[in-house]
Amino acid sequence: MEWLGGEERTNYPLTLSVDEFGEALGLTAQVAEPVSADRVCGYMQRALEQLADALEQAPNTPVRELDILPSAERARDLLEELNRTAAPCRAAVHP
Repeated sequence: MEWLGGEERTNYPLTLSVDEFGEALGLTAQVAEPVSADRVCGYMQRALEQLADALEQAPNTPVRELDILPSAERARDLLEELNRTAAPCRAAVHP
């Protein structure tokens, strides 16, 4: 017998796995289009970092106060795309 390969399948639109490697953790995401697995992992990584920092430095911090939006996402989504309000303006026409 010869192993030719394999592939995981799921009916769920999003699966996030946390793998433990001794001193480190790894994140693996399987997502349905148009969601990006890299973005999902980025959100989770940022959330875990913020949670760990809060537990070490200020354990009474409410979870709702954690800044879980990665800086690249904040710049892209909030500052560049979602807040893009500039529109071409026609020159003023005076009667």
